[in-house]
Amino acid sequence: MYDKFYRLSALPFQLIPDAQFFFESTVHRQAMAYLSYGLCHAGGFIVITGEIGAGKTILVDHLLSALDYKKFVIGRIVTTRLARDDFLYLIASGFGIARETLAKGSLLQNIIDFIIAMQRIGRRPILILDEAQNLNFEALEELRMLSNVVFDKEFALQTLLLGQPQFRSILGNPSLEQLRQRITSAYHLGPLNEVETRAYIEHRLQQADWKGDPRLSDDCFSALYLHSGGLPRRINSLCSRLLLHGFLEELHTLTGRAVQKVAKDLRDENRVIAGHSDEGRPRGEAIRETNHSGVKAETLLDRALCRLTRSPNAGERTKKVLRIGGWIVPTTASLGILLLILPDSGSTRPTALITFPTLPVAYEPPPAPNLSLPRWPEEASSAPKGPSRAPLSVHSKPSHKGQRPGPPPHRPDPPRDAPPRGDSLPVGPDTSAQQGQPR
Repeated sequence: MYDKFYRLSALPFQLIPDAQFFFESTVHRQAMAYLSYGLCHAGGFIVITGEIGAGKTILVDHLLSALDYKKFVIGRIVTTRLARDDFLYLIASGFGIARETLAKGSLLQNIIDFIIAMQRIGRRPILILDEAQNLNFEALEELRMLSNVVFDKEFALQTLLLGQPQFRSILGNPSLEQLRQRITSAYHLGPLNEVETRAYIEHRLQQADWKGDPRLSDDCFSALYLHSGGLPRRINSLCSRLLLHGFLEELHTLTGRAVQKVAKDLRDENRVIAGHSDEGRPRGEAIRETNHSGVKAETLLDRALCRLTRSPNAGERTKKVLRIGGWIVPTTASLGILLLILPDSGSTRPTALITFPTLPVAYEPPPAPNLSLPRWPEEASSAPKGPSRAPLSVHSKPSHKGQRPGPPPHRPDPPRDAPPRGDSLPVGPDTSAQQGQPR
């Protein structure tokens, strides 16, 4: 794709380690010096550690490309997460030793015989183990036991261990003291600095017959170092995607802005691949959290699905309100009509059972209580005149507000059958009559 567009003879930023594109930076040059020193001192262990993508594998490939295979025999193991017995079978497979239907003791003896036989013909066996941080204690003990094999006053087997930084803490275990004493050289690969990052990119482009197309600006190199951290594998991944972006956009000058866009796309893809949400937590992590729909989400995947579900818009909310209103409005109207009918009927109790049309519930109101109370003398002035007048208290005075003075009215005697009251006297004039109220 982009190699033809930019007229490159090869893809310069492949993720597969290729010794042809090896760049001897400061850290890689020092690592090669430690490897050479360890190979000169036959036997024991050589330990190379570094971050993921720091260039450990291509470093070893570059070393092997410079070896004379007439003097060395190489056994390489990539998969190291194995049980104790399987690990011996894998070592035998790395050296091409027959292992079918062999017990562990017989297999171990065949490995030792092979190592001594290679030494006798002048070829030193070298065992290379990648991803050494995955080795368990039993496997490391098997390696230590194999390193005890001696031929002509020298250790017959030499082992090269490549691992990530945590392998150094594994080697620090007190139970591995004997293995640590067999380490002849060790080195930790660090990242490239900004200057070496630019030199690394230009070196790989030149190995692919780069003629200056595309042109990379100064801020492009700075952005590449910023987003890769100087780790070769990250640089390869970012530059490969950057050239693809330039091919799709038909760009012949790549700037820092293009690097920013490509780096953002890679981060988004890594989140999807790694199964992380926008909060940075791994998918599948159990949580107890209520989302906007009121449902408790058990995993972050469920949360992501809930967030993708669109919230109800205004039209849906209006339909929901109308559905509720279709039940409430008829009920409220029925109650209003009922309240209008009952006072006109002259009765506070309906004559029949009332059933609302929208509710399947029959309602029968309780019997109306008797609200008639005895009238006290103080209430006589405001109550309408009845067939008889109740006596007023001696302390009450008739109200003559707004009336013309006149002769005192006639005071009739109280009825004979009225019960005697010790604190009552004959009442004064009937104020209701003076105010013109009907009798």
